Amino acid sequence: MPDAAAFVRQPVSARAPMRGMSENRRAMIAEPDPGARMAIRSTLGEFGITQISEASDGGDVIGRLKLRHHDIIICAYKLDPRRDGQRLLEELRGSGTLPLSTMFVLAIDSGVSGDVIACADFEPDDLIVKPFTGAQLGQRLRRVLDKQRCFHEVYRAVNEAKTADAADECLRLATDTPRFAGSAYRLGVRLLIDSGRLADARRLLEQLIAVRPAPWSLLALARVHARDGRDDEAEALLEPLVIDHPRLLAAYDELAAVKERLGKHEAALDVLDSATRLSARNAARLRQSARLCEATGKAERAEQLYSQLVARVEHSALEKAEDYNAFTRVLLAQGKFDEANQVIARRPAGVGEQADGEFMAALLGYRRAFAAGDHAATEGAFDLLDDLHRRKGARLSPGLVLEYAQIALDREQTDFARIALADLLERETADPVTRQRARTLYEALPAPAAVPTAANDTPHQLTFEQIDDAFRKLDDKHDEALAKAIERSLLQWAERVDMAVQVTAARDRLARHRKRLQTTAD
Repeated sequence: MPDAAAFVRQPVSARAPMRGMSENRRAMIAEPDPGARMAIRSTLGEFGITQISEASDGGDVIGRLKLRHHDIIICAYKLDPRRDGQRLLEELRGSGTLPLSTMFVLAIDSGVSGDVIACADFEPDDLIVKPFTGAQLGQRLRRVLDKQRCFHEVYRAVNEAKTADAADECLRLATDTPRFAGSAYRLGVRLLIDSGRLADARRLLEQLIAVRPAPWSLLALARVHARDGRDDEAEALLEPLVIDHPRLLAAYDELAAVKERLGKHEAALDVLDSATRLSARNAARLRQSARLCEATGKAERAEQLYSQLVARVEHSALEKAEDYNAFTRVLLAQGKFDEANQVIARRPAGVGEQADGEFMAALLGYRRAFAAGDHAATEGAFDLLDDLHRRKGARLSPGLVLEYAQIALDREQTDFARIALADLLERETADPVTRQRARTLYEALPAPAAVPTAANDTPHQLTFEQIDDAFRKLDDKHDEALAKAIERSLLQWAERVDMAVQVTAARDRLARHRKRLQTTAD
C-alpha cells in the first residue's frame, strides 16, 4: 500500500480525547412499525445509547436534524407515502442537512435488490435487510459506531470547513487504523479533490491502483482528470468502468457529465438512460436527462422527464425553480398552453426568484398570442418580456434568458439577442448545456451594428463618455438598439453607489429623449 503519510502537509497535531462509544450519543429512529421501533430502541440501549427520539415521517426527521445533532439515524425504506427512505436520504445529502458525522443506517425489505442499488446511490453508512434480529442490528451498529469514533477528528475538521486538514487526517488514519484504511483512503481522496489538491490526489490514486485497481479508485481518478480539464482521459477510464461494474451508478453520472462537456449529448443521454434503468428516481439524474432531451430537441421525452422530476421533488429541499421553468418551456414549445399554465400555477411561491414567475407568465402570454396569429397582442407581450428582461434580467434563471434570446432571434432583433447572450455567457452558474447553446447562438450572430463598444472589461457596458456620445447620435437620429444599450449600461452602473448622480442624470436625459420621440410620433 502507498505511504499515506507522504501526502500529509504537516506533522500530526495533538488530538483531543475521543468520546466513549456511547457517551452523550443521540439516536433517531424513523420506523413506522411499532414493534420494529421497540426492537431498535432495545438494541440501542445495549450500546448505552439512551437519548433516543422517534420520527413519525420524513419531514419529522428533517425537522429534528435541523434542531439538534444526532449521532445515528436508523431509517426504514418504507417510511411514509410522501417520502421513502431513498428520497429522504437524497434530500438530506442534497441539502447538506445530514453531516458526515451522523451515521445513517437504512433498513430495507427483503427481496428488493433494485431498492438496494437505488439506495446505495446516496451512500448510506450501512444497509440492513428486514426482518433482522437484534444481533444483526447490533453488528451493524458496532461497525458504524466504531467508524464514527475513529473518524471523529475528520468529521470535526469537515464541520469546521477545514477540508485540507480533514484530508490530512484521513491519510493519517489510513496508516494508523488498517481496518478502516479503505474508507479513509476513499474519503481522503474525495477531500483532496474538494480542497483543490489534485496533484496529491492523482499520485495517491495511481499508487493505490497499482496495488489493486478498485472501482472507487478508478472513478476517483477519472474525477481528478475531469476537474483538471482532461475530459478525454476521464472518458477513457469511465467507459470500461461502467461495463465492468454496472452497479456503480456514480460512474454513469460522471461519464454523462464528461460526455456532455465534450459535446456528445446523445451519448451522454444514453449513459443516463442506462443508470436510470437501475435507479429510476434519482432527482439529479432525472434533471440532467431532461435538460439533455430539451437541448437535443426531444420535447415529448423532456416533458415526460420534467413531469417525473417535479413530482419527485415537489415540497422538498430538492425542489428548484428551474425545474418548473424548464417544464413550462417544453410545454410551450409544443403549443400545450393550458398544461403550461397549470405548471406555472403549481409552482410554489417560495421557490426561486419572483422574477422567474413573472417572466414565465409573460412568456405564456407571448406564446399564446403568437400561436393565435394576433400581431398586436404578440407585440405587446414581447414588450412585456423585454421590459422584464431589462429590469430583472440579472435575477432570471439562465434558461429563461436563453428563451428570451431565442425569441429575439426569431423576431430578427439580433441586437436584443446579442446583449442577452453575452450576459448569459458571463454567468458561471449556467449549466454546461445552456452555456453551449448560448455560445452556439452567439457565434452565429451577424456582425454587430456600429454602436459604441465598451472600453472596460464588462461586455456591452458603455462608459459614461460613450453614453454621452451615444446620446449625441440619438439626438441626430433615433436608434432603438442604441437606446437599449444605454439602458442596460445604466442598469449595470446603478450597482455602484458612487455613480448614482451620473446614473440619475443619464436616465433623466433618456426619458426626455423618449418623451420627445413620442411627441413627434403623435
